[in-house]
Amino acid sequence: MGKKGKNKRSKRGHGVSKNAKHLARRGEKRRKTETEDTTEEKPAKKLRRFEAEERAQDGACTPEGQEQRLKKLRVDDDTPVPLVERLTDGSETNKKKKKQKKKKTDCETSQDEGRSAGEGHLGDNLSSDDVMAPQGQSQGPENSDTKHQKNKNKSKKETSSQDTQAVLHLTLNNLEGEFRLAQVQQLLLHAFLGKRKSAPWCQIQNFNKLRKVVLVVLNGVSSEHLAQHPECFAQLAAMFPNKKVPLAMKVADSRPREFMRDLLRVPVSKTAQKKLGKDLENGVVDPDLVEKSASCAKHTGEKSTVGRTHFLLNREQLRANRFPLDTDTALSEGFVSFETCTPTDTSPMYAIDCEMCETEVGKELTRISVVGEDLKTVYNSLVKPRRLVKDYMTQFSGICEKDLKDVTTRLEHVQEMLQELLPPDGILVGHSLENDLQALKMIHPHVIDTSLLFNHPTWRFKPKLRTLASKLLGKEIQTGTGGHDSVEDAAAAMQLVQLKIANGPSFLLDHGGANSVSDTESYFRVLAREKKTATMVDTASCLKPFLGHPVHCVPVVSDREALAKAQSEIRSKHFVWVQLHSWHTVANSSMCEPSILAETLARLCARVCELYNMVPENSLFVVLTTGAESVGQLSQTLDKGSQENVQIGEGRNDQEKTKCSHGLCYLTVKKC
Repeated sequence: MGKKGKNKRSKRGHGVSKNAKHLARRGEKRRKTETEDTTEEKPAKKLRRFEAEERAQDGACTPEGQEQRLKKLRVDDDTPVPLVERLTDGSETNKKKKKQKKKKTDCETSQDEGRSAGEGHLGDNLSSDDVMAPQGQSQGPENSDTKHQKNKNKSKKETSSQDTQAVLHLTLNNLEGEFRLAQVQQLLLHAFLGKRKSAPWCQIQNFNKLRKVVLVVLNGVSSEHLAQHPECFAQLAAMFPNKKVPLAMKVADSRPREFMRDLLRVPVSKTAQKKLGKDLENGVVDPDLVEKSASCAKHTGEKSTVGRTHFLLNREQLRANRFPLDTDTALSEGFVSFETCTPTDTSPMYAIDCEMCETEVGKELTRISVVGEDLKTVYNSLVKPRRLVKDYMTQFSGICEKDLKDVTTRLEHVQEMLQELLPPDGILVGHSLENDLQALKMIHPHVIDTSLLFNHPTWRFKPKLRTLASKLLGKEIQTGTGGHDSVEDAAAAMQLVQLKIANGPSFLLDHGGANSVSDTESYFRVLAREKKTATMVDTASCLKPFLGHPVHCVPVVSDREALAKAQSEIRSKHFVWVQLHSWHTVANSSMCEPSILAETLARLCARVCELYNMVPENSLFVVLTTGAESVGQLSQTLDKGSQENVQIGEGRNDQEKTKCSHGLCYLTVKKC
């Protein structure tokens, strides 16, 4: 039965034809009923349909209201009015009624005003003042409204000007201790970073409206000079109206280079240190960094004064990195100590690289290469170990058993050759040089190591020589499958050291030398990350430590030349450094009189005013004085009549006397 039923269904088309006809008939019936309802709708139905809506709007249930609604519902006896038209008509009628009411009130007010004015003019005994009095009464509220609008406009202008201007607020109560250069650093960072680097003692409202930051440094001027010659600083007082200015600033070292280093080396957070370490560890280095530093060195025409001795590892660094030393008692037999003397910046450098193999005792020497400063090979030789070789490490050294089959050179021969080759003041250069010296069994205290020269304390591993050569020198080394080339590696290490010496300690990283600091960075690198341009107008000797920084260096000879070149730099750069040295040179000269010093100080303040006039509106203008280097310089500024009253006691030493000198800090935002 089931199969027959299925077959019958299949013949019928699974019941589609019968159901389709049935559905079609039902659809036709529905359409007919809908059309009949719409076309032949009775008036009672129409009334019931619109009655609820009319009650909600009109709220009237009287028979008169029903008749009016019936009139609205039909134009003829048979055709109803659509609901949309009915609603629009009602809204339009309401609008017309409101307009008519407004016209009536306006007419009544105008008639009242005309009557009052007519009564005033008809009075024969009234004077002109009496006639104008009612007009004044009627115009009184209008005048008050106009005044109120004017006040509103003024307040709007003031708020708009406040929004478009940068404002400097000083909260010196939040200072912890004395005012120092660290607080000035906070201000300079806050000017470009805003809330990301806040300064507790000051705040720049609308810091994003700042156009420039101009920093003027007066070398050798101290707070004592302001106390003894206030007339010379009268022009500065007019430029800085804030009564809290100037601020007495304690300076640790007033020498120009030390002052610049303390001010322009800003602290680095731990997160920034980790990020900086990962960048070079992963090989992410700015490829234009070498070109920028080289162009900066060409612009100044001079190389860095920091010589090669600055990058020598000290005793503690040698011990921390497992270099062999004379004091080590755990050294095995066969170590040789070189006779050396203290090197200078003219001492020759020799780059060394060694290849080793694995023996019964440990790693032993199989090849040594020595390269000079001209990148020419000075010494290159294969070395045969005395013990049985377990692993030649061919994948790294490129040396196999047959290469050493006919070699007769031993470790002792290499040590003798190096003692003859290297001078007493010679400097050894290499990458992870402690491993080479352990294999050579040599003790040499004068070492420059590129793995520490470009290293960072937050890195887990030292940077690879291949990475440094690729990113800083543009050379691809250690690319073959046949092992390393010791001559090529030694030449790359020499080039890296020469690059560091030529561009100064701040090139890329400054964490390998004896005097390096790991938790600070250049202020100009912070500006470069914010895409801000900077320039320094100063003497060539003061610009040398900043050759590797992302800053445009403009060397000058005199203060007059500094003003001339600073004018063009202020127009195009975001941060401008200008240092004036005329007072320092005159005060330290042998032939100087109080009158000459007073004239020099007045001229110096006048030049500061000229720089202030060059600065555009909405710019931060800061003037710093470094303080006096010696008490003799302070006493030279004093008049002969006042020297006895302010003379410092003879019992104090020179260090205590110099501590009495403070610098000054003037700061303001130039307004419109």
